[in-house]
Formats: sequence, C-alpha cells, structure tokens
Amino acid sequence: MAIRGHVDTMEGSYLTGWATSVPDTGNCAITVTDQEGKLLAKGRASRHRPDLAALGLGRTTFGYRIAVPLSEEPRLLRVLGNGEELIGSPVAVGPGLFDGLFSLEGDQLVGWVSERAPAKQAPFITVRNQAGQEVARGQSVFEAQPADPLFAPARFRLTLDADCFGAGEMLLEVAANGQNIGRTSCNLALRAHLETITPTRMVGWVLSPDVPKRIFALDVYRNGILEETDHCDLERTDVQAHFPDSPTPGFDISLDPLQQAADQPVSLTLRFAGGKRDLFDGPYLLAGRPAAVAALQRAAHLAHAGLPGIGTGERALLTAALQEFLAKMRAQDGLVLDRQPAPLPAPGGGKRVAIVMPIYRGVEVTQACIESVLAHRQAETDLLVLINDASPDEAMAPMLAGYAGLPNVVLLENGDNLGFVGSVNRGLALVKGSDVLLLNSDTVMFAGGLDELLRVAAADPAIGTVTAMSSNATIFSYPSAELREAALADISWPELAALALAENAGLCADVPTGHGFCMLIKAEVMARIGALDEAFGRGYGEENDFCARAAALGYRNVAAGGVIVEHKESISFGNERASLVAQNQPPAECALPRIYPADHGFRGP
Repeated sequence: MAIRGHVDTMEGSYLTGWATSVPDTGNCAITVTDQEGKLLAKGRASRHRPDLAALGLGRTTFGYRIAVPLSEEPRLLRVLGNGEELIGSPVAVGPGLFDGLFSLEGDQLVGWVSERAPAKQAPFITVRNQAGQEVARGQSVFEAQPADPLFAPARFRLTLDADCFGAGEMLLEVAANGQNIGRTSCNLALRAHLETITPTRMVGWVLSPDVPKRIFALDVYRNGILEETDHCDLERTDVQAHFPDSPTPGFDISLDPLQQAADQPVSLTLRFAGGKRDLFDGPYLLAGRPAAVAALQRAAHLAHAGLPGIGTGERALLTAALQEFLAKMRAQDGLVLDRQPAPLPAPGGGKRVAIVMPIYRGVEVTQACIESVLAHRQAETDLLVLINDASPDEAMAPMLAGYAGLPNVVLLENGDNLGFVGSVNRGLALVKGSDVLLLNSDTVMFAGGLDELLRVAAADPAIGTVTAMSSNATIFSYPSAELREAALADISWPELAALALAENAGLCADVPTGHGFCMLIKAEVMARIGALDEAFGRGYGEENDFCARAAALGYRNVAAGGVIVEHKESISFGNERASLVAQNQPPAECALPRIYPADHGFRGP
C-alpha cells in the first residue's frame, strides 16, 4: 500500500504536514525518529485541513501536527507515515533555523517566527525586495504569556518603507536573523502630483489609496545636496473631493535662495525621506532664460570645437537646431526638463544585471535557454526573471516551477496572455534601477557572453543598448543577414562563440537599432525613456521604436562583435510572425525610417 504525504514546516515544537495511504484506508500512523532510528514522537494524520481539499482525495482529515522535543544540538529528524519516509524528510532542527508565517495588512507586514530550538532570544526581522534592497526591518517580540508553551513564537509588525509605494509589483523576501523564512508580494498604489517646481519652491500632493491615512515625507535635493525634508500633511480640499479618506496629503516646500550665477541651471530631485527612488518623473533640470541661453551658446561652441564625430553635416544640423531653440528660449522665461540623468547615486541593490525572459511556447528550447543562462551568469548578482505568458504547453508551468526556488530566480505568471511587449514591460517594472538584458526564450547563451555584453556597455557612457550577434537575428545574423544558418558545416555555435569572444572582445559597431532577442539596456536609458510601447501589441518592431527614442536622446545602439548567441527565432509567435511584422512595420518605419531597408546593409563589427 503506497503512502502519499509531505512534511510542511515546524510551528514551534510542532512538526506539521499531511499523509494518507493509497487507496485510502484510514489515518496514517506518523512516527518521528532521529537518524539512528530512536523514536522521538508519534501521532496520527487525522487533523482537518481545508487546504487539503485541493488534492481531490474525498476528505480533508489527514493532516498532522505532532510535538517533538527540541534541543540545543543540531540534528535531523526522520518523518514516516506507516513506516514510509515522507517527502520533505529528514527535517533539520537546531539553533539558527527559523519558521514563520506572515501577511500584508496595508503597508504593514504582520506575522510570527519560531526557532527550531529552545527559544532564548527573539530574532531580528528584515525584508528585502527583488533588487536586494532592504525595505523593512524590526525586532520581533515574544508574547508575555503564550497560550501554548509548545508554540510560543515571537511576533512582529513591520511598516514597509515609502519606496514600496508606486513601485509597481514588488517581491518581498522575509528573513529572521538573516535566514529566509518566506516570500510575499505587494503592489501599493501611489497617487501624486507636482503642481509647482522652481529652484526655491515645490508644491503638490502625495497619497496612497491603499493606505489613505499614511503621511509621507519628502527629501528635496538641489544640485545633488539634501536641502530640506518635509511632510505631506497640508489640507487639500480639492484632492479630498476625490480621495475623501486622505484629507491632508499636500506639501508646500520652500528653500533658501540659491547662491549661484544666474546663467547656471539647477538640478532638483524629490524622493521619499530616506528613499532611493526619484519621484514625479524626476530628476528635473531647471534653467531660467539666462541659464538656458548660456547653455545653448556653450553647446553651439562645442559644435565648432572639432570634436570627434562632428563633421560638416552634423555641425550644420546642430547649429540650425540650436539657433531655432535659442530663438524660442529668448521668448520664454526658461525651461523645465524632467527625466534627466540623476545627480545622485543610483539605488544599490547588489544586482549586476536583470535578465528578463518572456516565455510562451517550446518547453524544450525554453529549458535549454534557462540552463544556458544559469550556467553562465553570476548567481549572487545576476537576477533571472522568468515570465510565463499563459503558455498553452501543459508541461511549461511545471518545468518553470522547478526553477522558482533557485537563488536570484523570480517566476512571474501572467493570468492572461500579454504578448512579448506586455510581458517584457511587466518584467521591466519589477527590475527598475538595474541594467536589463532582454532575452528570448528560444536562445542559447555561451560562456563569457553576458560578461562581454556588460563590458561593452560600460566602455562608453554614451552606449545605451548592446545587441549580440546570432545565428538568426536579421541584421545581427552571422555570417550575414541573407545567410542565416541553423548549423555551420565547419564549426559549432559554441565553438564559434568562443572564437568570436577571443578575437573580438571589446569590439563593437554602431547600428541603427537593437534586436530584442538578446539586447542589453542600461538602467539610465530605462529611467529616461520608460518601457516598451505597448502599441506594438504582441510584438515585432517594439525594439526599433525603443532604440529610436534612445538615439534621439543621444545614446548609441551598438552590436557586440565578441558575443554570439544561438537563436532559433519565432518559437513563440509561430505562424503569427508574418502578420505581426506586416502590422507593426509601418509604426516602426515612422519611428526610425532609415532602418527600412537600410538596416540590411549592416554587416556587423
């Protein structure tokens, strides 16, 4: 007779789980022994657990919760049902091992934690987001008079930092004394408006519909220096008309006059107090008329300074554009520019890069892609985000679930099919502040490729995107766009990738656009441009539009000559490819007309 069962967790001194015999002939006898077979505890799997209905066994009375003796010495406990060892056994117990349970109540994480040893000191609780940034922390506290001496956990109630609001989907990892005890997620809404911004005054309001009574505080940085911290606690009857539970969300912050020349621009950044995220589409650059005119004149001087890359045509166009803008500025009081390069250090989370992989079809090729990334990334610093876009392949979800518990691997599951663009944007929202590698799930990465993409990107501050060469990726195809080969007669793709890296390391060439099959995007570019344009629907052409917007801000799109990535192409789109190309090519041509058909003349580095 077979036994089905599982060891779930510890709750203080109690070992919990479920077990049943197949066919079901009654409650299983549960025994707990040490590694030498010495009996430590016993009981029966007869407790009612409503969640067990999901197993479809016709009843829910086969849970167990059995008290076991805890000691100061670490050891392993074997858990058996009718003499058969259950899944999850053996269980490690001893000092420094913790269990816990928690939930979010608005902006507060509430729960308990217990140690798998005689309790002596309540642990310190920390909460980190998917970027590794700490977003809550606090000391847990033992109950004065626990109702059950065998379950006397330490309780905690932690308030999430303000940076958790308006950050979109956020994955949270909770730890006790540094040991992970579980994960949860939050998506706290933020409503905010900046009505006035000058070098000496900022007026607006900030609130959260999810936690309407929370009063936020703002830090104001001017030219990179913290000048003021103030609370958003002013009455705003106009805002209260729409958000009646938030009567005092307003702020009116004044700064001392700035002691600097009138022909110098001013940088302003607003963040939550102690926070790392720029608010209100900042940072801002403010320039009165004298400062704007002076900056334009300095730019005009640079056009005639004989700088590399500024030829006769570029000089003529730059001069004409500056003259036109200068005439406009002379008729205005000045200008305010948002989304400017940050004057403050970017938030640090220890992540070198975030690899965003949307997934739809092709279980085997997807698994090969994931394995290639895991083999060649740095597990401590490189975050892999897998996005299951409602795959119709039945084996896809179970296969992906097997990776969810690995370090720095996040699995997102779309309830409905969002397409490539929607899935990528969900991933980008999750990894704001990190350099991002967009990677198709039908690719294979080789040794050194990821490191080389990052090296090329870091070689020049002007580089915005870096695309790999490939077996099959339009203008990035080797040996050429017209000769795309699934296999080469004289060399394998891994061998060619190693040769390319050895011969072309550090080399790159400017290209009219990147290609989303394997495209690295710098965090600075994401901050200034934002996500992919969802007007491109399920996909094709969206990277052309993005790269055009990057180029318009002066960033370079380059191909890395030392990186080759195998690409099977069109696994996800299948027969839809032709119709999507036809649908999305016209807007892509408008965004970057010189790509069509000129891009096919590019031959790579």
